[in-house]
Amino acid sequence: MLNYKKDILLLSPTLVMLLAVTLIWGEEPKTFFTSLRNEHPELTLYITWFTQYARYIFYALFVYMAFTAWRDKSWKPVIYIVSVFLIQVIMSVLLLHALKISLGRPRPLVGGPWQPFAMIEDYYSMPSGHTMESAILGLTQARYWKSALLYLAWGVLVSLIAFSRIYLSMHHVSDILAGLLLAYAGTTLLQRFVFARFYNK
Repeated sequence: MLNYKKDILLLSPTLVMLLAVTLIWGEEPKTFFTSLRNEHPELTLYITWFTQYARYIFYALFVYMAFTAWRDKSWKPVIYIVSVFLIQVIMSVLLLHALKISLGRPRPLVGGPWQPFAMIEDYYSMPSGHTMESAILGLTQARYWKSALLYLAWGVLVSLIAFSRIYLSMHHVSDILAGLLLAYAGTTLLQRFVFARFYNK
C-alpha cells in the first residue's frame, strides 16, 4: 500500500513551488501579491474560485471508487474510503483546528504577534487547512491506485491549491509547508499503524 519513493512525486511540486516563491519574494510575499490582486481583479476572482472548489476534484474520484465498489460488489474500496474519511476527521478536523487555535498565528494581511487561543479566523494561519486537506486526499488516492502519473498529477494539483493560498495572502509560506508535512506524516502513520490491517481484508 505504501510506496515512499512514489510519495516524492506528490510532495515535490509543492516543495519546488515553495522554494521558488521564497527565493523570488522571500518568506513574506504579501506585498507583491497584494499589488497583483489589485491590478488583476478578474484573475483574483478565478483564483478565489479555484482555492475554494478545486479540492472537490479529489472527492469526485472517491465517488468513482464508490461506484466501482457497488458495480463489482466489493467491500475493499468502501473500507478504504471509510479509512480516508476517518483520517480526514483526525487530521483535518481535530488536529488542524487544535493547532490553528492553540498557535494563533496571524494571517499575512493581519500581521502583528501570534495570539494563541484568540478564537478569531484572522489568527488561524498556521497550518494551511486547504493544503493539508488536499494533500491527504491526493496522497490516499494515489496510494490506492498506485499510478505514478496520478501521484504526479495530484502533486501538481496540491501545489496549485497551495499557491492559490499564497496568492490570496491567506497563508505564509511556512504555513503551507507545515500543512503539507503534517498531512504526509499523519496520513502515513495512520495508514501504516492503524488502518493497514483492514486493507487486506
